[in-house]
Amino acid sequence: MMEIREKFKKYLQSKRFNLNYYYRIKPFLEYCQANNISLQEITFEQYQNFILTLTTKNLDAGTINNFINAVRHFYKFLIYRGDVNEDKLKEIYKLKLLKYQQKNKYFLTEEDLQELIKEALTYIDWPPLKLKTLLYFWFYTGLRKSELLRLKREDIKLYKCEVNIRSPTKNAKERIVIFPKKLTYLLKDYFDSELEEDNAFNLSEGKLNYLIYKLKDCTPDRKISCHTFRHSFGFLLATHIKDIRIAQKLLGHSNIQSTIIYYNPSLKSIKEEYFNKIKIKNL
Repeated sequence: MMEIREKFKKYLQSKRFNLNYYYRIKPFLEYCQANNISLQEITFEQYQNFILTLTTKNLDAGTINNFINAVRHFYKFLIYRGDVNEDKLKEIYKLKLLKYQQKNKYFLTEEDLQELIKEALTYIDWPPLKLKTLLYFWFYTGLRKSELLRLKREDIKLYKCEVNIRSPTKNAKERIVIFPKKLTYLLKDYFDSELEEDNAFNLSEGKLNYLIYKLKDCTPDRKISCHTFRHSFGFLLATHIKDIRIAQKLLGHSNIQSTIIYYNPSLKSIKEEYFNKIKIKNL
């Protein structure tokens, strides 16, 4: 069954879907294998029992919904391959997503970033210039983890302040991300100090995960993850750029609904906008 999982991964990449589904499908396949359940013949009750096992692991409703969505996408993949009859997907969809209150996505402000870098430089045993440059670059470009790991220095146009984000799949759209001019000098100094080997910042997935682990450790009051930097970039754009279509392009969202979540104004910004625009005349 694990062989079909690798093929599922390639399918997700070709459709530009989130690889989160690839990781989430593993427990489902292991459950089916351990209980001698055929993917083609699985019943609604058997599938429901798998989801019930997740509820005993103290997972929140949002996480369980991720598993449900992973199974749905997996069966769409099986139908695409011709391995499963379309009626099986109807059976999978009988299990509804759980209701839950969506959590606010954690993000950093520019002031938070300054504090984080200050802490990181004294706590993490990395070359200071590399660490500082990477964190600034990640915050002000909002790259996905996979995009950062694929990035080459030739994709970074220093004096144009542009980053060319290449897609791993053929015929998929590329996009341009822009970074502040001040970052040009920091990037140049870092590139001069360390030759490129694997990618722009010479990062492996393991090294990047280790960095996140250490950032969590040195700032326990903050919920740091790889996606924190992307969310921070989204909120930074929402704060300074009024045209949501510009933010959509910079974030690389195919659906503008993914961008809208960053444009949910705070009460403070609502009041500022209100008092700036709404004034009583001739009172």
